[in-house]
Amino acid sequence: MPNALISALLLFMSVNAAAAEPPRAEKIPHRLEHLGRVRTDDYYWLKDRKNPAVISYLEAENAYAASAMAHTEKLQERLFAEMKARIKQDDSSVPFKYGGYYYYKTYRAGGEYPVFARRKGSPGGPEEVLLDVNELAKGKAFCSVLFPAVRPDHKMIAYAMDTGGRRFYDVYFKDLATGEVLAEKIEKTAGNMTWAEDNKTLLYVKQDPETLRWERVLAHELGGKADREVYFEADETFEVSVSKSNTDKFLFLRTGSTLSTEYRLLPADRPGDAPKVFQPRRPNLEYDVEDGGDRFYVLNNDGARNFKVSVCPSSATAKENWSDLVSHRADTLVEYIEVFEDWLVLKERANAQGRFHVFNRRSGKESWLDFDEPAYLAELAENFEYKTSTLRVTYESLT
Repeated sequence: MPNALISALLLFMSVNAAAAEPPRAEKIPHRLEHLGRVRTDDYYWLKDRKNPAVISYLEAENAYAASAMAHTEKLQERLFAEMKARIKQDDSSVPFKYGGYYYYKTYRAGGEYPVFARRKGSPGGPEEVLLDVNELAKGKAFCSVLFPAVRPDHKMIAYAMDTGGRRFYDVYFKDLATGEVLAEKIEKTAGNMTWAEDNKTLLYVKQDPETLRWERVLAHELGGKADREVYFEADETFEVSVSKSNTDKFLFLRTGSTLSTEYRLLPADRPGDAPKVFQPRRPNLEYDVEDGGDRFYVLNNDGARNFKVSVCPSSATAKENWSDLVSHRADTLVEYIEVFEDWLVLKERANAQGRFHVFNRRSGKESWLDFDEPAYLAELAENFEYKTSTLRVTYESLT
């Protein structure tokens, strides 16, 4: 064995021998019983984040890690400096159009957090800062802020901020005309939310505090009293989320598990109505819904392992009213769809490569957007305009 290799091995052994002994978590048996099945978790006690014993154990783990890695500190600093030097300090996302504005996220040189902004009329218009997360993060050990939910009249935003690191987001409301952040807020949400078309109601999701399962949709009315429960998902194998159709006509409440889906619909301008089931959940039936104005488009796997696209009238949405528009193909997976006033776009995958399948809803003519490279990644990006002839996509490859 070469002398240099022997020296390196001896150095590695001496450094690790000098490191502190790894801490051992105490085993405290805890009996868990669910659906008639019993199991024992010896480390259940470690879930209590406020237990001084848990905190002491985590501090011991951190101390051991610091000791074991002490000999690499200079290398860590060098690697961090190199990676940071390769990152554009004042980068921005490409603005996306929503209403009369172009919205985007940008970073300022020297800042660690994003700035959310918009420009009126065109991407070259004057910049209006909606939210500077660098200011919000001051004095906080951790700060994560999601892209704000813009009210339909574009005069207010709701933004979700997590300062604890567990994905519990508090929601705040900011008046864009005055710059004032309202006193009212919503605590400990999942961060998933959307505005109704009445410009005063925000639908949002709350999660189970223990399992973090997204389980409940509530409605918050600005200036109102207690928030109203819109839907609770009782099945622990399902999660619920909320979104709005591109037509702005419907609020979608989507519940899903591994092999089953169920949608509920609310008129976006009448968020106080009771949500209506689109198609009741069935084992092994997965489907997603998009509004096409006079009809619904349904991506589903009913007898279609690779999924197909069906349509149904707005007045009759149960599965017996679905008729196939794009049939199942054994060699092509339909991953998702997007619907516009004059266009239907399918994200497909064939021969292990993604592509966009485009249908003209008026003429029925179809075409494909392919890319002249052997390997690439392409996805649909932010498309918030229903009445548009422009499709926004993201694309990347090795070149």
